[in-house]
This record gives sequence, structure tokens and C-alpha cells, in this order.
Amino acid sequence: MSEPLAIQAAAHNVEFYEQHAQKFIPDHQKAMDCFDCQAFLQLGIDAFRWLINTDELINKAVAEGITEYDAELESKLDRLFRRWLVPCEFANDWIDLQLQRGHQPDNLKRFRKCQAEATAIVKSIDNTTRQMSDSLIELRDEAIEKHRRGETAEFI
Repeated sequence: MSEPLAIQAAAHNVEFYEQHAQKFIPDHQKAMDCFDCQAFLQLGIDAFRWLINTDELINKAVAEGITEYDAELESKLDRLFRRWLVPCEFANDWIDLQLQRGHQPDNLKRFRKCQAEATAIVKSIDNTTRQMSDSLIELRDEAIEKHRRGETAEFI
């Protein structure tokens, strides 16, 4: 007895369904990997914004005389910028994988901009530290104190 046509059609459709599942599952996994990469980049972008906002808040408070300049606080913020850059190597490898697969995270440009800014900030910190002699650092600190006491003129 031969198989009924309905069973043959059902078997054919199940086979067709299985073949497409095997085809789409890897594509789906790759798409989800891109989505996870994008979420990871967003974590970095958000952390960077926190660093920038914190730096701006501290600088504004010092400039307005709300708080005193704190070298230890500045040093901690500097270390946080350096720490932010550490996972960038992993992120860039993950980004490269996505680009090789033909996917581009939506927030890639923003992440790269944050990375460039963080790198520039750290280089600036390093250059300032290396280029300033002890006497220049003393003059800088004295100028900051005079500004706080209102002993300097502002140019408009």
C-alpha cells in the first residue's frame, strides 16, 4: 500500500520547514549577536556620557566657587576615562565581526565618537602631566586660587 497523498504532502512540508529552520536559525543568531553588540555599545556610550556630565558638573562647581578644586577627585575621573577605554578593544573586535557579517550596529558612529573623545582626553591628560614642570603646576594652582578669590579680571 502506498502512502496517502496527504501524508506525502505533510512530509514534504515538514522537510521544507526543517530546511528553512536550519537556514534561518544561524541568521537569527547572528542578528541577535548584532543586537547584543549594539546593546553593549550603548552601555559604553551611556557610561561615557556619565563621565562627561560628571566632569562638566565638577568643573562648573569649581568655577562657580561652590566647591574647591580637588586633585584627588580629578585623578579619580582621569582613571575612570582610562578604564572606559579598556573594553574598547573587545568592542572593536565585536564590531569588526558584525561588519564582516554585513551588519552594522545602529549606534556605531556614536560609540566611535565617544572612543575618539575618550582617547583624546586621556592623551591630553598625559601630555599636560608630562609637559608641566613643578613650577608651572604651582603657577596654575595659584591662578586657580586667585580666580576663586575673585582677584582676577574676566575678559568679555
